[in-house]
Amino acid sequence: MSRDLPTLDELARILSYLPNSDRDTWFSAFCIVGREYNCDEGAFEVVRQWAASFPNRTAADAVKERYEFESSSRRVGPGIGALIVKAKRNGYEVPKKLHFLESEVFAPAAASIANNAAIMLREVPVTKDNAASPDAVMYRQVQELGAQVLKYWLLEAPKEASGERLVFLAENYKRFRFLCPRQRVVAGALYDYCAAHPDDPFVYTDFLSWCKISGLDSITEERLSSIVAANTIHNSATALKAMDELCEKSWMLFVCQQADLFRLNLQDGNLEAMRQARTAFIKSSEPVSTLENIPLSTAPRRVRNSIADLIDPTAKLKLFIPSGYPELDKFTYGYRRGEVTIFAAHSGVGKTWFGIDTAYRGVKDHHLRVLFFTTEMSADAINLRLFAVANNCKIDPESLSKANTDGSLTQMHQNFSQFVKAHSGAECSNTISFGLDELQVYEAQKGGLTLSNIKEAMAVAAQTGPIDLVVVDYLQNVVNDNLPRTASRYDRVLDVMTTLDKLSAEYNCATLALAQLNNPNRKQTTDPKPNLYDIAECTYVVQPAAAVIMMYRDGQQKEGNNQANGGWSADNSAPLEVPLKVAVTKSRYGSLTDKPLRTKRSAGSRFDFFE
Repeated sequence: MSRDLPTLDELARILSYLPNSDRDTWFSAFCIVGREYNCDEGAFEVVRQWAASFPNRTAADAVKERYEFESSSRRVGPGIGALIVKAKRNGYEVPKKLHFLESEVFAPAAASIANNAAIMLREVPVTKDNAASPDAVMYRQVQELGAQVLKYWLLEAPKEASGERLVFLAENYKRFRFLCPRQRVVAGALYDYCAAHPDDPFVYTDFLSWCKISGLDSITEERLSSIVAANTIHNSATALKAMDELCEKSWMLFVCQQADLFRLNLQDGNLEAMRQARTAFIKSSEPVSTLENIPLSTAPRRVRNSIADLIDPTAKLKLFIPSGYPELDKFTYGYRRGEVTIFAAHSGVGKTWFGIDTAYRGVKDHHLRVLFFTTEMSADAINLRLFAVANNCKIDPESLSKANTDGSLTQMHQNFSQFVKAHSGAECSNTISFGLDELQVYEAQKGGLTLSNIKEAMAVAAQTGPIDLVVVDYLQNVVNDNLPRTASRYDRVLDVMTTLDKLSAEYNCATLALAQLNNPNRKQTTDPKPNLYDIAECTYVVQPAAAVIMMYRDGQQKEGNNQANGGWSADNSAPLEVPLKVAVTKSRYGSLTDKPLRTKRSAGSRFDFFE
């Protein structure tokens, strides 16, 4: 690790202050030392000798000692500081260089991985002769990405992000070995500091002072300035994306370095060194996963932060995108960032109109950045519907002709132009898109709108600024070019959904996937309300969704039905025969509707919901 663990002699001294007759302390010591010293046999022998002095020790105890020692490195738990604190209570005097370990109460799995030079990225000295070599180029890329990540967490992350910083470091600790050597030292020290001060706001100068007290002489403000770089990271999601990219590039370079090491050992005829290098290389692939347990000790702080985020409107906007419908958001809180919300309806009920209306409200009321992907319509058709929503007018030929005759059409054009002017910037240069700056419309090309089209468009859009909301119209119609043609329709649609979920997390945006429901005539029930099994072609798509909202005709003819108590048809030209209702059938963060909400659609297909 970046910090100095106690030497084995010092470890023996620490253990001498602990009662070996207390079996809880006994097995805990084996567990902690195994975790911190990465199952080093020398460390095991130190603890075994301490435990062996207890006269009642049995063969079963010896088996459990070995188990605790070897299995502990695969899970999070108390760190060496827990033993130091107990020993101090019994008179142990902590050496100055170990003072900073006293408050450390937990350590990550395989915590001492950074001590093993055989499974870490090694420095690539750059000279005139090798500056353009693949190794030197990859090393510079790894350096730049590591510098961006470190600068964000050291200097640019919000002050209130202390908990977020600690979670990021804990989840990525085992990947620090992919950082360049000097950056690895800084990242390890930063994690140690944050773990020792989990509830304190992070202050850069306090961190530097702590490094000085801890004897980390290589971490000074002057030396850090040469490690961190000009930053392009704006939030923790982008930092994680950069870390993922760093690990991918660093792994390729690491493999090259290991291949060189194997070749040198072969040339020297050093088979033992070859075996050790091979063992280290195999072991290096084990701790790449970022999955970690979150220590229970952090729960109170995390709960406080979660509650604060929900009751503070400003903080809530960082987690949820307003749908534009207050009555609906009472149940879902809005569209969750980093996840997918499904809005499902039967054909002809108005899925596309809903997608356009919610996008319009987000842009107009909150200046959200929205990407709208249409699989069936042209961009012109979508923008014509946007014109209808913006002006709250019908767009059938008869209504438009009447507006043109009475002169109101001119005012509508002016209103729409003002909306566009207020929410547009430079024209989008992407060849598959047409639209506004805050609202960009992407239309299908020949062969349909593919999953790759969506990935590419989001990547291009993200280069100019954060994305807030992505609308996909509609889910089952996206062409999946990820999977082979032999894949089943079920698997293809499910893969589209899971990919959208990953893209939402990658870009920290909310995705609204409009989805098709099965033919309503297939329901063998008197209740017209659809359920989660009615998603056409792939019922399992609801599993990754943060929320599922379903709009449907309630199936009962009502006398005097009009737009106020039923809405309009999908082409907005005539009233529906039966009214519309909306039900929230899944809400991971909110609640379900006890009874469906009634739906009101205006002439321009603006939706409103009420109980």
